[in-house]
Amino acid sequence: MSDNPCLICAKNLAQDGYVACTVFTAHGNYGSTLFDPVTDDTVSLQLALCADCLVAHAHLVRQVTITRRAPEFTYAAWDPADGRAWY
Repeated sequence: MSDNPCLICAKNLAQDGYVACTVFTAHGNYGSTLFDPVTDDTVSLQLALCADCLVAHAHLVRQVTITRRAPEFTYAAWDPADGRAWY
């Protein structure tokens, strides 16, 4: 990612052997009219923001905390004739 510039200021992000930025990857957004590769889950967008720009625009950034929960299951009777049998 070091050869990609900051999205905001276009500054080169390689410094002293490390990358002085935060990298973001998006795999699409459901319903997006711009980028939602529903047929290819191997494609994503990647962008970088230098530390200065990220701090300067912190008022536009939201931190998200994800609470993991146990999956919920729906049960129904299995019918081998419905085409999903393994044989």
